[in-house]
Amino acid sequence: MGFTLYENIFSVIKKDENSCIITQRTVFDVTEEFESIASLISSSWAMARAISNYVIQNRANKDDNN
Repeated sequence: MGFTLYENIFSVIKKDENSCIITQRTVFDVTEEFESIASLISSSWAMARAISNYVIQNRANKDDNN
């Protein structure tokens, strides 16, 4: 698709014992001839949702084991 670099960078920042902030940043380099398709890049909300579900499930499992 003309990309020489493509990265999705996720950060999970703990707010308190029961909440966190998930940020996502997309970084990419694209060759000039493919600049018109760069707008096709979308954020990865599905990955953020998966991280949220993982954290919630692990929290529930931790609570069940105590």
